[in-house]
Amino acid sequence: MTNTKSYKNGLIEGVVFCFYKDKKVLLEDRGKGFNVETFFTNGTIENKDKQNNSDYITNALYREVSEEFSDNIDILEKTFLGELIVPEINVLFYVFIITKWEGDFPDVIHESGEPDSKISFFTIDEARALFKYDSAHKILDRVIQFTKNE
Repeated sequence: MTNTKSYKNGLIEGVVFCFYKDKKVLLEDRGKGFNVETFFTNGTIENKDKQNNSDYITNALYREVSEEFSDNIDILEKTFLGELIVPEINVLFYVFIITKWEGDFPDVIHESGEPDSKISFFTIDEARALFKYDSAHKILDRVIQFTKNE
């Protein structure tokens, strides 16, 4: 089987897409429950995102949003919040905040071979209380900083 994941400096590349509206962020329960494993929606960059010498990170963002939300969400406004290396899982995340979109989110995310993940919006304080991973807190801090600058 061919490895389709994209790597940079030995790290798996991924995109995090934080949907933000009305002072709330969209979170995913990772298929185990919000009180067990909560994170921002995200996905792995694949080698196919690098075709046509285009911006493969943005390609991956749009592809992953399309896959995760069954083609129901169209991104209208996004801002890149930088890179975040998570050594515990050998990932380099490219973090985006999405502040304007069209469409309706499904109740759950279906991924082949994975348990269904529920998604829901939470306030910043609720999100902080749910997060168990340092990387989630770091991403949330970037979201807070971005919203202060608006």
